[in-house]
Formats: sequence, C-alpha cells, structure tokens
Amino acid sequence: MMTTAPKPTFDDVRDLLLTDVAIRIQLSPTLHRLAVERMDTLAEWLDREGSPLAGRVQLLYPQGSMAVNATIASCRERDEFDIDVIAQLLLPPGAKAQAVLDVLYEAIKGEKGSRYYSMTKRNTRCVTIQYAEMHLDVTPAELVVDRDPRTSFIFHHRAEEPHLPGRRILANPFGFAEWFNSITPRDVAYGEFFEKRARDADPLLAKAAETEEVPDQIPAFLKPPAVVALQLIKRNRNIEYENRTGRRPPSVMLAKLIAESGSATGLPFAELLYQSRRLLKTLEAHQRQGTLIHVVNPRCEEDVFTDRWPADLSEQGVYTKDLRFFVAQLERLEHTADLESIAEVFSRLFGEAPTKAVIAEFADRAGDSIAKGRFRSGPGRGRADLGGSSIITGSAIRASASSRSAPRHTFYGS
Repeated sequence: MMTTAPKPTFDDVRDLLLTDVAIRIQLSPTLHRLAVERMDTLAEWLDREGSPLAGRVQLLYPQGSMAVNATIASCRERDEFDIDVIAQLLLPPGAKAQAVLDVLYEAIKGEKGSRYYSMTKRNTRCVTIQYAEMHLDVTPAELVVDRDPRTSFIFHHRAEEPHLPGRRILANPFGFAEWFNSITPRDVAYGEFFEKRARDADPLLAKAAETEEVPDQIPAFLKPPAVVALQLIKRNRNIEYENRTGRRPPSVMLAKLIAESGSATGLPFAELLYQSRRLLKTLEAHQRQGTLIHVVNPRCEEDVFTDRWPADLSEQGVYTKDLRFFVAQLERLEHTADLESIAEVFSRLFGEAPTKAVIAEFADRAGDSIAKGRFRSGPGRGRADLGGSSIITGSAIRASASSRSAPRHTFYGS
C-alpha cells in the first residue's frame, strides 16, 4: 500500500520568523488591491479627453518586483512601496526619448488642481506618482512588433540635459517576469502556509475572506521560498545602502540570479542561506577574476540588467562584502533556535522594526501553543527555545540593534 508523505508543519522557529518578517515588509494583499485600482484609474486618466496621450495608451501592466510578487517596503520613516508600471503607448515614428518622457509627464500631471498635479515627478526613465503609502513609477514603452511578445523600446533622458536627445533601449520586462515565474514554481505546502499567515496579518483581507469576497490577486501571495529569499535579500541590500551614494545592485539582477540558482528546499531559512551563498559565490568569482558581472534578460539579450551597476570593481566589491557579512550572520543561526540570537541577527539584517514586531507576536503565539502542548521544542534542531524572558518583553531586541530603515528603490527610475 502506498503511503502519502506527511505535510510539512513549518514549526522551525527560523522559518516561522523569516516568513513573518517577509510578510511585514511585503506589499500586503490589501495594498496590492489598492495598487491595481490605482493603475486602472491612471489608465483612464491618461486616456481622458484633452490628454496629450488620449487614444494612444494601449496597455498598462506591472513590471519588476510587483510582476514577480517580490515588492517590499522601502521604509524610511514609514513603510512605502515602489510599484513599477509599464505604459505601452502608440507613438509617432522615431519619437525621441526626451519627447516621450515629457509627454507622459504632462499627461499624468494635468492642469493645476487636477488629480495628479502635485504628485508627479519626471525621472530619467519613468514618471513617478507619489501617494502616501506607495509610489507608482510609470515607464513609457513602445512595442516592437517583430520581436517576442512585449519586447519594447523604453526611453532614457535626463531632464537636466535638455540639449541631449536621450536614447531608446530595448527591453522586455514582461517576458522576464514570465520567465522568472515559470522557473520558480510555487511549493504548495509552503504557499498555503505563507498565505494563511499573510491573511492573519492583514485584517481587511481576513474580513473579506469571512464574507467570501476574496480579491482575484490573492494567489500572488502563495509565494515560493525562493521569492521570499529574494525579498529578504533585497531588504538587506536597501538597509546596507541607506547612507551610501551612488547606485545599488538592481533588483532585477538579483531576481535573475536567484531564479537561475533553482530552489534547494521548501524551507525559508535553508532557502535564504542557499540563495545568499550562491549570490556571494558568483560575485566573489568576478572579483577574483577582475571582471564585472554581466546579467541580461533571458527573453531579450539587448536588455542588460547591469547596464548601470556595477560601474567598477570597487562598487562591485562593496556589495560582495555586504553579502559576505549577510551569509556569516545567517550561518550563526544554522544550529540554534535561540530567540535572542535570532533577534540580534534579524534586526541587523532586516531592520529592528519588523524583527521586534514578529518576535513579540511569535512569543505571544508560542506561549499559548506551549501551554496547550502544541509546540515542539528542542535546542539545536531548529525548534523554538524560549529560554530568555527578555525576548518575551522585547528588551533584547531593543538592545541588539540600532533602528535602521531602507531608502527608496526604483526599478528604472532615478
């Protein structure tokens, strides 16, 4: 008689807390729904009567992190999310980059006193709409009809250089998102576990679920462990680059390398350690060889993800050093589930605020589970060890790391 393998319980404290940190820093299902609604509203606005783009907007669709379900909070003084959008436009033949970006800016901004007038900023490759809790980076694109689906020209021009025409760049962010999602298949058991915890963390979504009014986009939150690893690696990158000048390693480069590495396990902590070690190995190899990493879109070889980073070996070496520290910190937790150690490492790597919140919530839940005999404990095997009362109060977290936040990051914008 065939037997069915037992369903994973995900009671390793490192997996529980990493999942909860990822949920804390991600775009919640409720905000995801709001972002989609704002994209729909923007599409109508661009096509309004009197708009310089009336009749010329073919399609708006997400790109970058939102397209691969890996959006995270930028989190300066508060949580803020970058939503990257492609605006596929019908343009005059040979339209110049400067003119395309300018007309998109004018179409969004509108007349004084109108919807987006005081919320709009023109950047080098996109136009940004700033909301209270998120901003939309809208990248104009022109479809290239004789190439793979959605291969397009995007446009690069600095507003402070009006005497220069700028340039057109071949890109296919839609194709990359399709590729990424196809080779990072969801782990059903972990996806269900992640979605349940995401629902529990989002009161509005939980209320919708009670009335069976679940939004269509909820399946996007059935995340594979590799996507959770990507979110956490990006979060750490943002924290490390908070007070640095210059560009940071692009999110799309990290996504490509993580997807290519495959998924070693269905468990979040092991996956994060595996992916970060692979990234480190790749960058260290380039540093040893004296070469710059070169990453392209698998669906459009002219679309170079590393065209603006790294500028030189020194810049590449800075992030290599960051990853080396990141891996070393995670390795401290390979053989322990001591909450004080976890709090110290997670606070340093992902920020004190989300770590403090998830540890406090975990302590409350675990205390109740232990009282009812449901929570397994065993030091050294990754199970929860609630040895220190300081963790329950959160004082160890406050003492373990200074408050850190991550600055804004855009996919194509300045």
